[in-house]
Amino acid sequence: MSSSHTVSSSQWEAEEGCGDVDMDEDLELPGIAFNPSNVCQQFSSELKKKFQNRYKMVEVYNKQSLKTVQQHVSSFNMQVTKHRTHRLEQVQKVLLEEIHKLEQDDTALRNMEKDLTIYWKKQAVAFHSYQEQETRRNESLKKAFQSNMCHSLEYEENVFTSQMCLMRKDMKSVQDRLLSEMQVGEIQSVKKGLHALFFP
Repeated sequence: MSSSHTVSSSQWEAEEGCGDVDMDEDLELPGIAFNPSNVCQQFSSELKKKFQNRYKMVEVYNKQSLKTVQQHVSSFNMQVTKHRTHRLEQVQKVLLEEIHKLEQDDTALRNMEKDLTIYWKKQAVAFHSYQEQETRRNESLKKAFQSNMCHSLEYEENVFTSQMCLMRKDMKSVQDRLLSEMQVGEIQSVKKGLHALFFP
């Protein structure tokens, strides 16, 4: 772009310089005959040619500039399109890889779900069996408690009652013997006192 622009600008400046020289040479007035009408007509004609040359030069410059801009815009579009296409291909590649991994993960999750279902079915069967065994064990313990502990309590109560009766009887006999011994001792003491009183 810079080389074409430099060439066109140099060409335009060269042509402009030549036009100025020609105009200056053509505008030189003859020293012999001086006709104002001819001078004005000649000046107008030369000025018109100069404007036409300038217009052509500007038109050529505009065409070259437009062509250069179009080339650069086209190159820019190509580079951007290529870059975007490459990026999109990279994104597409990553997406395909992740979709493949997601499918693998989905298969693994389905297998895990299947294994967990089988496992929980086994656990449910084992827990149901445990509950049945626990129920049978509770019933067995209840029967054993009812058949042994209740009768044992009644037996212990009867034994306690009988022992209390025996203890009362023993305590009564001990108390009676002690009282009788005390009475005998008191009587002997009274007898001794009376005997000492009346038979000194």
